[in-house]
Amino acid sequence: NEYRWDKNKTEYYCNDILKTTNYACIPTNDLHLAIHVTYSNSFICDWIIVTNLVEEQGEIKFNDNFDDNAKNFTKWTEIYDNGTWNETNNRTELKVYECEYNAPNINIEGVRSSDFTVSLSKTKSVKVKWDWDTQIESNGANVGNLCFVLTDSSNLYNRNYIMVIYNRDNNNIYYEDSTIPRSKAIFNRDDGVWNNEILVFSDRYHVRSDDNNSGWVLNNNIFSPNPTLKIEMYITGEIESSYNYYIAGFDNVNVEIPIYGKQPPFPPNVDIEKTNLLPVLDHRFVITATDPDDDDVSFYVEWGEDENTGEWYRVDDPLPSSNGQLLLNHRWFSLGTYIIKIKAIDVHGTISNQKEFKITIGFTKNKSISYSFNLNKLLNFPFLKKY
Repeated sequence: NEYRWDKNKTEYYCNDILKTTNYACIPTNDLHLAIHVTYSNSFICDWIIVTNLVEEQGEIKFNDNFDDNAKNFTKWTEIYDNGTWNETNNRTELKVYECEYNAPNINIEGVRSSDFTVSLSKTKSVKVKWDWDTQIESNGANVGNLCFVLTDSSNLYNRNYIMVIYNRDNNNIYYEDSTIPRSKAIFNRDDGVWNNEILVFSDRYHVRSDDNNSGWVLNNNIFSPNPTLKIEMYITGEIESSYNYYIAGFDNVNVEIPIYGKQPPFPPNVDIEKTNLLPVLDHRFVITATDPDDDDVSFYVEWGEDENTGEWYRVDDPLPSSNGQLLLNHRWFSLGTYIIKIKAIDVHGTISNQKEFKITIGFTKNKSISYSFNLNKLLNFPFLKKY
């Protein structure tokens, strides 16, 4: 991939528009790339580039297209009653009135879904999609915010969540979560009908609205590995006048567990005591690789002696092995520098990126020895004495 670093924005991009936010992150060994960023000798952040997964059709955990125009109380519960909730026009329509000016509370109207259980890891995710009609009717230009929440609890003050908010006052879409309880603007859009998505892994998530994408937000463990989740959809009324109202629509709510195509192993790691080796003797190499799908892996090794004359090795080959590591002995008979190339392949035939490293076969040169002496004393030796 081609990468670009913009130090002024302290953001990191790659060519598939994978973008991290400016929150500090801790690199982990099972991701493809980690970068520790400093500028003018000051720590800025650690950036992690994650593996892109190829998605296939997955399992549907929750779905409602609202086409029956009837309230489904097995799927939804009204959680606020400061406005109206109607199932009409093949969607859910929520209406809220504003409070009196300087009133202590903001009016809210919305619904909460029934529970669904998912499983999350670095390669297992949940995808939540919904449509917004951000303005069906309003008698105030800036009345109301739309809120869509994925959460593991009904307790508003003690829960884990990811929230997407559309603020009609400034036409911005924001996101926030329970580990970064502050909103961050990602898009600027006028009222309209949009298709939206939250895709959540155990260590990252992103927010999408039509073709606008927040990029990966890297936050570890917002939810537990096997959380029971629910959705909240609601609108809020700003504090201006009790005569103003706002109606917005939610439609095509879908929760899916994506199934991803088999992923290649991560590039192998090679351990050797030293890279300056003697000829003829056997030298021990320890080769390991991990697979994101936990598949067994084999290894392809070229020893650098001839092009395209490598060999495939399995961990269960009749070779010394221990704890899933491949232990190989190899010897070179000619002096020189060799480029060793190693790839890993899983049981489904997907191959990792190639790992290369250089070794030198030769004899170690003796260190030079320096001497110091007194020339006058040397000239007084008998065999150097001048007659």
